[in-house]
Amino acid sequence: MGLFRRSEPEVIATGAEVDAAARQLQQGGSDALASKLVDRAGPKDRQHVAMEILARAADYEPND
Repeated sequence: MGLFRRSEPEVIATGAEVDAAARQLQQGGSDALASKLVDRAGPKDRQHVAMEILARAADYEPND
């Protein structure tokens, strides 16, 4: 075992999942996906995930 061990980072939520949750929120739909992602993040990363979803929801522009 080396001095510096590289481990794979834990993936809490993918960018696609965060984008999907943001689209749901912005379109006035359900917050189920956003809640699921925040719950999955756990106590340490809960606020970070929630803020990322809200930031992307604020920046989302529909393409219709």
